[in-house]
Amino acid sequence: MSQDSLVLSPILGGYLLQKPFRPECPICQDEYSDKVDNKKSFIFLYFLNELPEMTRQLEEMDKTGYRFCEECKGLDVVDRMFRCNGCVLKLCGTCTHRRHRSHETMTLLENEVNQMSEKLRCVSFDEINKSVFPVLHNELINDIHLFEEKFINQVDTLTTVVTYEGLQKDHKECMKLKTDFEACSEEYMRELLKYDAKIKVG
Repeated sequence: MSQDSLVLSPILGGYLLQKPFRPECPICQDEYSDKVDNKKSFIFLYFLNELPEMTRQLEEMDKTGYRFCEECKGLDVVDRMFRCNGCVLKLCGTCTHRRHRSHETMTLLENEVNQMSEKLRCVSFDEINKSVFPVLHNELINDIHLFEEKFINQVDTLTTVVTYEGLQKDHKECMKLKTDFEACSEEYMRELLKYDAKIKVG
């Protein structure tokens, strides 16, 4: 296995995958492929089983504020790192000082703030307020009118029944429509009130 592809994790234990690599047999140095013979299959499958854990460690490292310097491959905390805007690299303080002093740089923390802020601003409040809600509201009103017409027509059929059994059957269908509509409306109002309360709290 390539030694420069894995590094010891300083905070989580075990190893971290810092760049993609093609696994290699430590005995014969042949590269593995998706077509493996019996000799290689056990080691290769063991490696594949370890990949989810390595991925989890990378995700945890990202959450805890550690990044790899993209020049020396060292691991450092975001608060002590920089971004070279010209080279578009995340750098530790040492590499920034040695090779990028003449370039335009910013703290990596500032860069992370900008990225997070940009993602958060992707919510288009104007689109929701001016497009989504009015359209949904108008469609809902139209659907309620259509349902009302359907329900009234269903009730009108009660006057055409010729047997009490038929009356009971049609009445049961009307009651089901009425009950379903009332239950759906109550659920909608509950969720709408929850939404309104959360918006006010926010």
